[in-house]
Amino acid sequence: MKIALTVWGNRISPVFDSAQTLLLAKVKNNMIIKKSYQSIDSKSSGFPDNLKKLDISVLICGAISEVPTKIIVFSGIKLIPFITGNASQVLDLYLSNKPFPPAYFMPGYKRQGCGTGLKNAGKSC
Repeated sequence: MKIALTVWGNRISPVFDSAQTLLLAKVKNNMIIKKSYQSIDSKSSGFPDNLKKLDISVLICGAISEVPTKIIVFSGIKLIPFITGNASQVLDLYLSNKPFPPAYFMPGYKRQGCGTGLKNAGKSC
């Protein structure tokens, strides 16, 4: 499985729609076996296709607008939006299969704990 996180420096990029870099993590048995970075154009209409070509299963990001959300979810990628914090810590927490603590959700995000972790990815509240 491959997990992608939109990043800005070492943190989750605050806004997906202007993100320029993905942290890609190849995962096997809940262990990271390879990390790499890829420049992206999240505004490109071909962006979801590029995620599929990269074999991305899960995308973790900050704030995201409605249109990209629908496109990404429709393409079969599990989307975990409105996350904030250190990207490596977010990735480790996701792989631990535990819900994200409230500190990892962007201010104003009301569905804390929903749609997070391997067991809950994509679930709605």
